[in-house]
Amino acid sequence: MKRIAVICTAISPYLGSEYSVAWNFVKSMSKNNMLYVIYGNAGNGFGDFESIREWQKQNDNPNIKFVEVHLPDNKFYKTLEHYSKKYDKSLVNIGQIVREKNWHKYARLAIEELYYNNKIDLIHYLNPIGFKEPGYAWNIKGIPYCWGPISGAHRRSWQLRKCLSTMSQIKTFTLRNILHYYSFKYNQRVKKAIKRCDYILGATPTTIQQIKNFHKRDAIYMPENGIMRMEVTTPVSYNSGDTFEIVWIGRVDENKALILLLEALNKIKDCKWHLNVVGDGLLYNDMNKFCDNNNINHKITWFGKVGRDQVMSIIKQSHLHIITSLGEATTTVLFEAMSFAVPTLSLDHCGMAGVICDNCGIKIPIHSYDQVTNDISHSIKQLIDNPHQINKLSSGVLECSKQYMYEERIKLFEKIYEEAIQKYNTLNNENNTSK
Repeated sequence: MKRIAVICTAISPYLGSEYSVAWNFVKSMSKNNMLYVIYGNAGNGFGDFESIREWQKQNDNPNIKFVEVHLPDNKFYKTLEHYSKKYDKSLVNIGQIVREKNWHKYARLAIEELYYNNKIDLIHYLNPIGFKEPGYAWNIKGIPYCWGPISGAHRRSWQLRKCLSTMSQIKTFTLRNILHYYSFKYNQRVKKAIKRCDYILGATPTTIQQIKNFHKRDAIYMPENGIMRMEVTTPVSYNSGDTFEIVWIGRVDENKALILLLEALNKIKDCKWHLNVVGDGLLYNDMNKFCDNNNINHKITWFGKVGRDQVMSIIKQSHLHIITSLGEATTTVLFEAMSFAVPTLSLDHCGMAGVICDNCGIKIPIHSYDQVTNDISHSIKQLIDNPHQINKLSSGVLECSKQYMYEERIKLFEKIYEEAIQKYNTLNNENNTSK
């Protein structure tokens, strides 16, 4: 049984996104390994450990040891916390950046204690998947170190700037794209951490290429999440004359760009479709108003923020899942849709470009704003007019899903760990022999 120190800045059994990425990993890998989970956030920022503590009261897994890493409870960190919350949505949140950087210093101390007490065989920095904070555990010598899956510097598409406000365009296309790109390429701690890795995993095809181009390293492709289990094993059924059920899930904000789908559906308002919008956000009222003005709101159900069980129920009743995000790694909901054999239509970029293929979904190229909305509307109309295409794509989802099952991820992680530990054991034996 391998003993792994897993760095999870955020983890929870009850939340999605980064929290679920970490939880699914820990839940799966603890079956055959002893995991020391170094964490700092279980729901509401650094210092919130409540959901993990509650889970521990109700569950007993001897192969999981949670190690809480606290930031000092003093005026300096309280001030940083205040400003991190105040500027949560800003491009450069100094308070959060400083708190996260310092948290990793304390996380390193916790890992060093485990290492020097001979309790761990390997360190794995798991999340967050962003590269911007490489932490400090990579600087611990004499033990295998893995990082990832990480997501690199994905540039947002200038062609879709119409989705953003003027201020967001300035932040995205002059600051975010430039800062992320040059940080990933030139930041010294990022460069040292990548160089130190025995294995590094990239969450998207673009990340794999950037690691190769910028850092001369080969990375292993692995989306940050996978499919825990298939909820259905038969293709989606859609017949001519049925209402075509579409689901869109996410925050209703500029980055998720729901407006792309709404404008596309407005072009085919006479077709027999129904859209379920699951999520809430700053643009919720604006998107409702757009639909009212274009007389399509009667064909849309706005669920707002709902529980996970209801989300799964909505996906199960859908014929097509749509992602319109301007930028992210590989959203978890893509794999949730796959678990119900529901095909996904997405823009052809980020992590979605690596998972979706012609057999299991539709990828929309990005050349211009109008081209994207036209292609989305055309693709949906084609599916409505040709029901067999949905059945075919759904069958493709069942086939393609096999490579994204968590069982396959476990096999890869186990192989990586085994090779890394064996390498260090061999080196240690050689050093001892030479002495």
